[in-house]
Amino acid sequence: MKKLTEVLVILTILFTGCFAVSIIPWNQSNLSLNEGDQILTNLGEASRVISETRANTYTTSSQAKPCVSWLTATTFVIAWQSEGQDTSDWGVYAKVFSSTGASLTGEFQVNSYITSLQTNPSVCRLTDTTFVVAWQSTGQDTDGLGVYANVFSSTGANLTNEFRVNTYITNDQSSPSVDRLTDTTFVVAWQSTGQDTNELGVYANVFSSTGANLTNEFRVNTYITNEQSNPSVSRLTDTTFIVTWRSYLQDTDGYGGYANIFSNTGANLTNEFRVNTYITSDQSTQFVTQLNSTIFVIAWYSFGQDGNSHGVFAKVFSNTGANLTNDFLVNTYITGMQNIPSMCRLNDTTFVVAWQSNGQDSAGYGVYAKVFSSTGANLTSEFRVNTYITSDQMNPSVSRLTDTTFVVAWQSTGQDGDLDGCYFSSFTLQKVPSDQDIPSFEIVYSFAGLVLIMAVLLLAKRKNDIIIVK
Repeated sequence: MKKLTEVLVILTILFTGCFAVSIIPWNQSNLSLNEGDQILTNLGEASRVISETRANTYTTSSQAKPCVSWLTATTFVIAWQSEGQDTSDWGVYAKVFSSTGASLTGEFQVNSYITSLQTNPSVCRLTDTTFVVAWQSTGQDTDGLGVYANVFSSTGANLTNEFRVNTYITNDQSSPSVDRLTDTTFVVAWQSTGQDTNELGVYANVFSSTGANLTNEFRVNTYITNEQSNPSVSRLTDTTFIVTWRSYLQDTDGYGGYANIFSNTGANLTNEFRVNTYITSDQSTQFVTQLNSTIFVIAWYSFGQDGNSHGVFAKVFSNTGANLTNDFLVNTYITGMQNIPSMCRLNDTTFVVAWQSNGQDSAGYGVYAKVFSSTGANLTSEFRVNTYITSDQMNPSVSRLTDTTFVVAWQSTGQDGDLDGCYFSSFTLQKVPSDQDIPSFEIVYSFAGLVLIMAVLLLAKRKNDIIIVK
């Protein structure tokens, strides 16, 4: 009877030890990003692939506001604005790179019309070898700012003549955002002054890859009181897309974020809906990206919500505009200002957000990033994108290359020796070999073995005998 009791005690200790360890939750930094490939983050952080590299060759004065888009898993394009390079104020330039950081083209001018200012480029992939750039141009349509675009090959060759995006030309049309729908169609959204009879409004148009209008320009926002501005557009399917923007006083207190989903004919597929739940003060400068055909995510910055000036927040939605998550804080560091988010999908259930943060790297603004799941869970800790930290690194733009690699571009003050320059770096998430044991299970086995050894030694001592376990 005594022997039986001792055996039962040993088994109870062993079972309790195994069970206790097995229910310990995994660290979020080790969550799987893609179960089929067992993709895990490297100690909660992404690993740098391309060291910080300057995008622009011409360095006189300022090269700023870069925008990056993937072309293939191994190539990407960056567009930016450059001061004085075309002999007449600002112009837009671009260059194609390999995933190793090597230049595949020289830098080339995007705009043909060079009088006055051409600025604020937005770029997106159409195919592996073609892409479109949209920008704003001063005075070209004879009345203030207008939005223009051009399609290029991956060699930098013009495939269309530059064409005007907006039909209405009175006052200013500016701040374009462009995204692909299919290999041969794309959508551009922009803000227009006075067109809806009340300050700024948001408009859009769908084009073919030849530059032909496929829709008449249409107003995106339904609510027109005060200002609706700063649009961001993202493809959902070949025939649907979402536009998000900021609206002044629509939620009764400062700026708020709103969105609407459209077909490629310009028809509303949802009523416009508010993005942010928290409405105190300003929620501004929204950025949207698709995760899959039925899910998208919007990021923005919010004043005072994280307890200290600006913070970056995000939320995941269904393609009906329904909330799939609550608002969640993107940045971990909350001192000072974190704002100007940029995002891209990595795969159907993961995305990366980049933003600028003031004072976090001890010298002005720096660029930081973090990877999330479609449930809003952190898949990495936040990490600094820029290596050079003197003065300001800001205005990030991020694009995927593969399910596990992405590239970030930003502008940096003083790094190229003369005002601002554009830089980029790429990152990867570590793949764990398929035959590697899952860390949590290793802990279970080790702890269970330890408990068994201790129980055996205890029993041996009680009997003054050596017990051999078979």
